[in-house]
Amino acid sequence: MMRGTLLFLSAMVCGAALCAADTLRFGAVAMDPGDEAALPVWVRNAETIHGLSLAFSYDGRQLRVRGFAVNEEYVSADAVEYIQVNDVPAENHAVIAVLFMWGAPSASSGFPAAPDGEERLLGWIVFGSTEATQPAPYTILPRNNLGAPPISNTFAVNGGHSVLPALAAGVVEVRNHNVLRLRTAYARPGGSARMLIEVDHAQPLAGVQIALAFDNDVLRLREDAPQSENPCERSINYCGLEVEALLAPQVVEQFVLRVENELLPGRGWAGCGMVFDYRLPYQDHVLPAGRAQSILAAHFLVAGTARPGARLPVEFADGLGEPPMDNKVLVALRDDGGRVLDIVSIAPAYEQGTVIVVAEEAAFRRGYVNGDDRRNVGDVVALLGFLFADGREPACLKAADANDDGKLNVADAVRLLAYLFTPGSPPLPAPSVACGFDPTPDGLSCLVGTHECAP
Repeated sequence: MMRGTLLFLSAMVCGAALCAADTLRFGAVAMDPGDEAALPVWVRNAETIHGLSLAFSYDGRQLRVRGFAVNEEYVSADAVEYIQVNDVPAENHAVIAVLFMWGAPSASSGFPAAPDGEERLLGWIVFGSTEATQPAPYTILPRNNLGAPPISNTFAVNGGHSVLPALAAGVVEVRNHNVLRLRTAYARPGGSARMLIEVDHAQPLAGVQIALAFDNDVLRLREDAPQSENPCERSINYCGLEVEALLAPQVVEQFVLRVENELLPGRGWAGCGMVFDYRLPYQDHVLPAGRAQSILAAHFLVAGTARPGARLPVEFADGLGEPPMDNKVLVALRDDGGRVLDIVSIAPAYEQGTVIVVAEEAAFRRGYVNGDDRRNVGDVVALLGFLFADGREPACLKAADANDDGKLNVADAVRLLAYLFTPGSPPLPAPSVACGFDPTPDGLSCLVGTHECAP
């Protein structure tokens, strides 16, 4: 029945004038991995459509066709006599047949002609995905003569005549909730920069794979210690970062790193892999879902010839190294009891990073810790987060040294709280009223001046 109906609908070829007046366009829709989404199908039809066939190709490895629904704004549910979907994911295509009151067709028993050539919504193709579906935009391409016997995109109009409309493709976008992010870092010429690598992910992770590229004329990863048993001695490592706290009491069980500062002329590279549950017995240790989780820190050295103000890009780069390495997150698919059933490698979205070269010292105002133009409890929270919760390092450590003793610790948070909320508390040490420089030399840096002190 399915093939016979489709062949009947596709049997006759329209005249040129009629073809020009009729169109079939697939729209666009977005969904999350594991969900379903309804792709709109738009038509422009010069005559009432009593039946139609749809034929289209798509990526059957990632998507499935679950059904078709007619827009009841123009055709009542009881007027839809027949809908048949033949999904062939192994061959990356599907065909659909729809008949409107075929037993007794009349001018009012189908999808009515559009006034003045208006495009209207015919219905929706329902696509499904799994949690293992790779995030990406997937083209849904209408194609004639698909399958065996061949089926075309056809409108059946008055008296069973067929129209082959002009065709336009659509897209199903599977959203990517996995993001790898490189945080901006600062360094003086000839100095060092610590660049954090963060991850956003909506599902638990079993591990990550990172591949970075950089300009080796001005940037190099610090000298690595590939034979060291202590991962903290590596030029890229996870020591002291949020990933350790989120995995605790477990640890990163497998960590590998390849550093090639001279991969190509002008191009340095590093590839790194982390697996959280690598050694027997496997116990399904995973990194819980979250945003902006710090997982790695890359330690760079900046050439002494770098000019202050220069912005040195560091990028997630796929396909470099030998063998070539791509950036991936290992998503753990779990059952209702939390047991890991499968691990899927997914290409994340990227937010690239920059090392900004700064002058020897910047002007600041003491107590402005978080970099905005206000001195308030937010600065106390930023300082405590840096000291005790793996928060971001202030760009101006001198500004965070509220008691000017040359060290950053909880005493600075207490001093700043007292200044903000205790009447009669003495002012913060200079420079605090106006922008300036530290009158008492110490080992703290101020690579980026506080907001209102920018030149």
